[in-house]
Amino acid sequence: MFPAASISVLLAALLIVTACTGSTEISESARQLAQSHYESAIELGNEGRFDAALIELDQAVVLNPNSALIYQARGRARAEFDQYEGAIEDYNKAMVLDSENAGLYVDRAISYSRITKYKDAIADYEQSEQIDQDDFRLYLNWGTTLTRLNRNYQAVKKFDIAIELAPENAVALTNRGTAYVSLGQPRRAIQDYGEAIRADPEYAEAYFNRGAAYAALELFDDAFIHLEKAVQLDPTNEKIFTDRGTIYGEIGILYNSVKNYEAAIAREPNNAKLYQERAAVYKRMPNHEKAIRDLTVAIQISPDSVGLFVDRADSLVAIQDFESAMIDLNQALALSPKSSRVLTERGSVWRELGYFDQAIVDFEDAIRLDSNNHEAHSGRGQMFLMIGDFNRAIADYTTAINIDSGVLEYYKNRGVARGTIGDHQDALRDLDMAVQLDEADQDNIYDADLFATRAITRMYLGMEDAALADAEEAEKYGADRAQLNRSLMAIQQENKK
Repeated sequence: MFPAASISVLLAALLIVTACTGSTEISESARQLAQSHYESAIELGNEGRFDAALIELDQAVVLNPNSALIYQARGRARAEFDQYEGAIEDYNKAMVLDSENAGLYVDRAISYSRITKYKDAIADYEQSEQIDQDDFRLYLNWGTTLTRLNRNYQAVKKFDIAIELAPENAVALTNRGTAYVSLGQPRRAIQDYGEAIRADPEYAEAYFNRGAAYAALELFDDAFIHLEKAVQLDPTNEKIFTDRGTIYGEIGILYNSVKNYEAAIAREPNNAKLYQERAAVYKRMPNHEKAIRDLTVAIQISPDSVGLFVDRADSLVAIQDFESAMIDLNQALALSPKSSRVLTERGSVWRELGYFDQAIVDFEDAIRLDSNNHEAHSGRGQMFLMIGDFNRAIADYTTAINIDSGVLEYYKNRGVARGTIGDHQDALRDLDMAVQLDEADQDNIYDADLFATRAITRMYLGMEDAALADAEEAEKYGADRAQLNRSLMAIQQENKK
């Protein structure tokens, strides 16, 4: 992922003001000459010539050591050369002369952040906010620092304020999008990147980040378009080329595979297996519409293939066309009435359509045909959980776990069922195992609901600190903290009775 851009620390044209605190007597001629050097530094800085600007500011400081704004400007120039310790020294001197300059605290916070003194940076952001709550730079950079601390939920909140203050700022929108990616919400990130592109159509980082987010969702057509646009806009950026190469390495295999199948189908247009295999590649992209199109052709060629109907039903479920999926699964069962797999698939579709009794019947028939079908046990367990038959749900999830102990949802749902009947100790053991599986899966998006459920379970057991820690994790991944806090407080009051 291309890193979110931050606003360049440019020298700003500021009027020199002599502060009373800690001031030194200087002549008017010295003051005027300092002003001349300062103004020259501003011009040089705006041209990107920070080395020359720094020389002018060094002279200005000697001539007028009473100006907070000269120290601030030199601090910014030093920061451009990554001289963050020196920049902080200048900001400290400026603060002695002008302690109510909110921008100084933001500048110093940025330098603290660059040398990983995040605690000091956060303290400066908080101090700046006490002075000025309408400073766009404050919230933009505060959010950026929070992302470096992986406190992305809090970062989003700061970017929200920055965007309220500057709705068309592409950098703030891009940074918030990147925080959403870290929270496992790539679709919301894509929306923010799109807004950034509309605000600044020449902003390469927004295109690149949006392309990477599309690639994370395996929407490769959109990924290619945005990655190529980023390269066009910033052809000298080595980071773009490096990251693009990584992404292309992942998605190029699928595209090459599609091209190979196209050539094979051109030679054998009546080979149903080729269409089915290309559909499988489209599913991985994922492009279920194209997969459905290929499977439809395959079914026309081979109308007695159970697997083709099941595969098409799978893609129809992915696009939430449950009625059409049901038609395909019925046809598959007409061809193979004793298929445990097909009955399990149809049970899941019955559930999505709200026909719980029919779903349970299909899951039970699937289990009778194959007692080791853990997905059928899980499916029936989910039905029992939904209708409030918690003991039978626990039994089904236990069987599913005994068959396959590596599925997070089985532990999570059994934990929910156990907690609902008041067995909080066993519920906590299940939820702990689910969290371990969640954390072990590097490709998994962390489950806010899982942490919220464990927070509630821990609160029932009187583990208040651990419950609050889980609530913080749940909030980080998108849970409604206010609602969760109300639930925890109600349990806390119940425990005291």
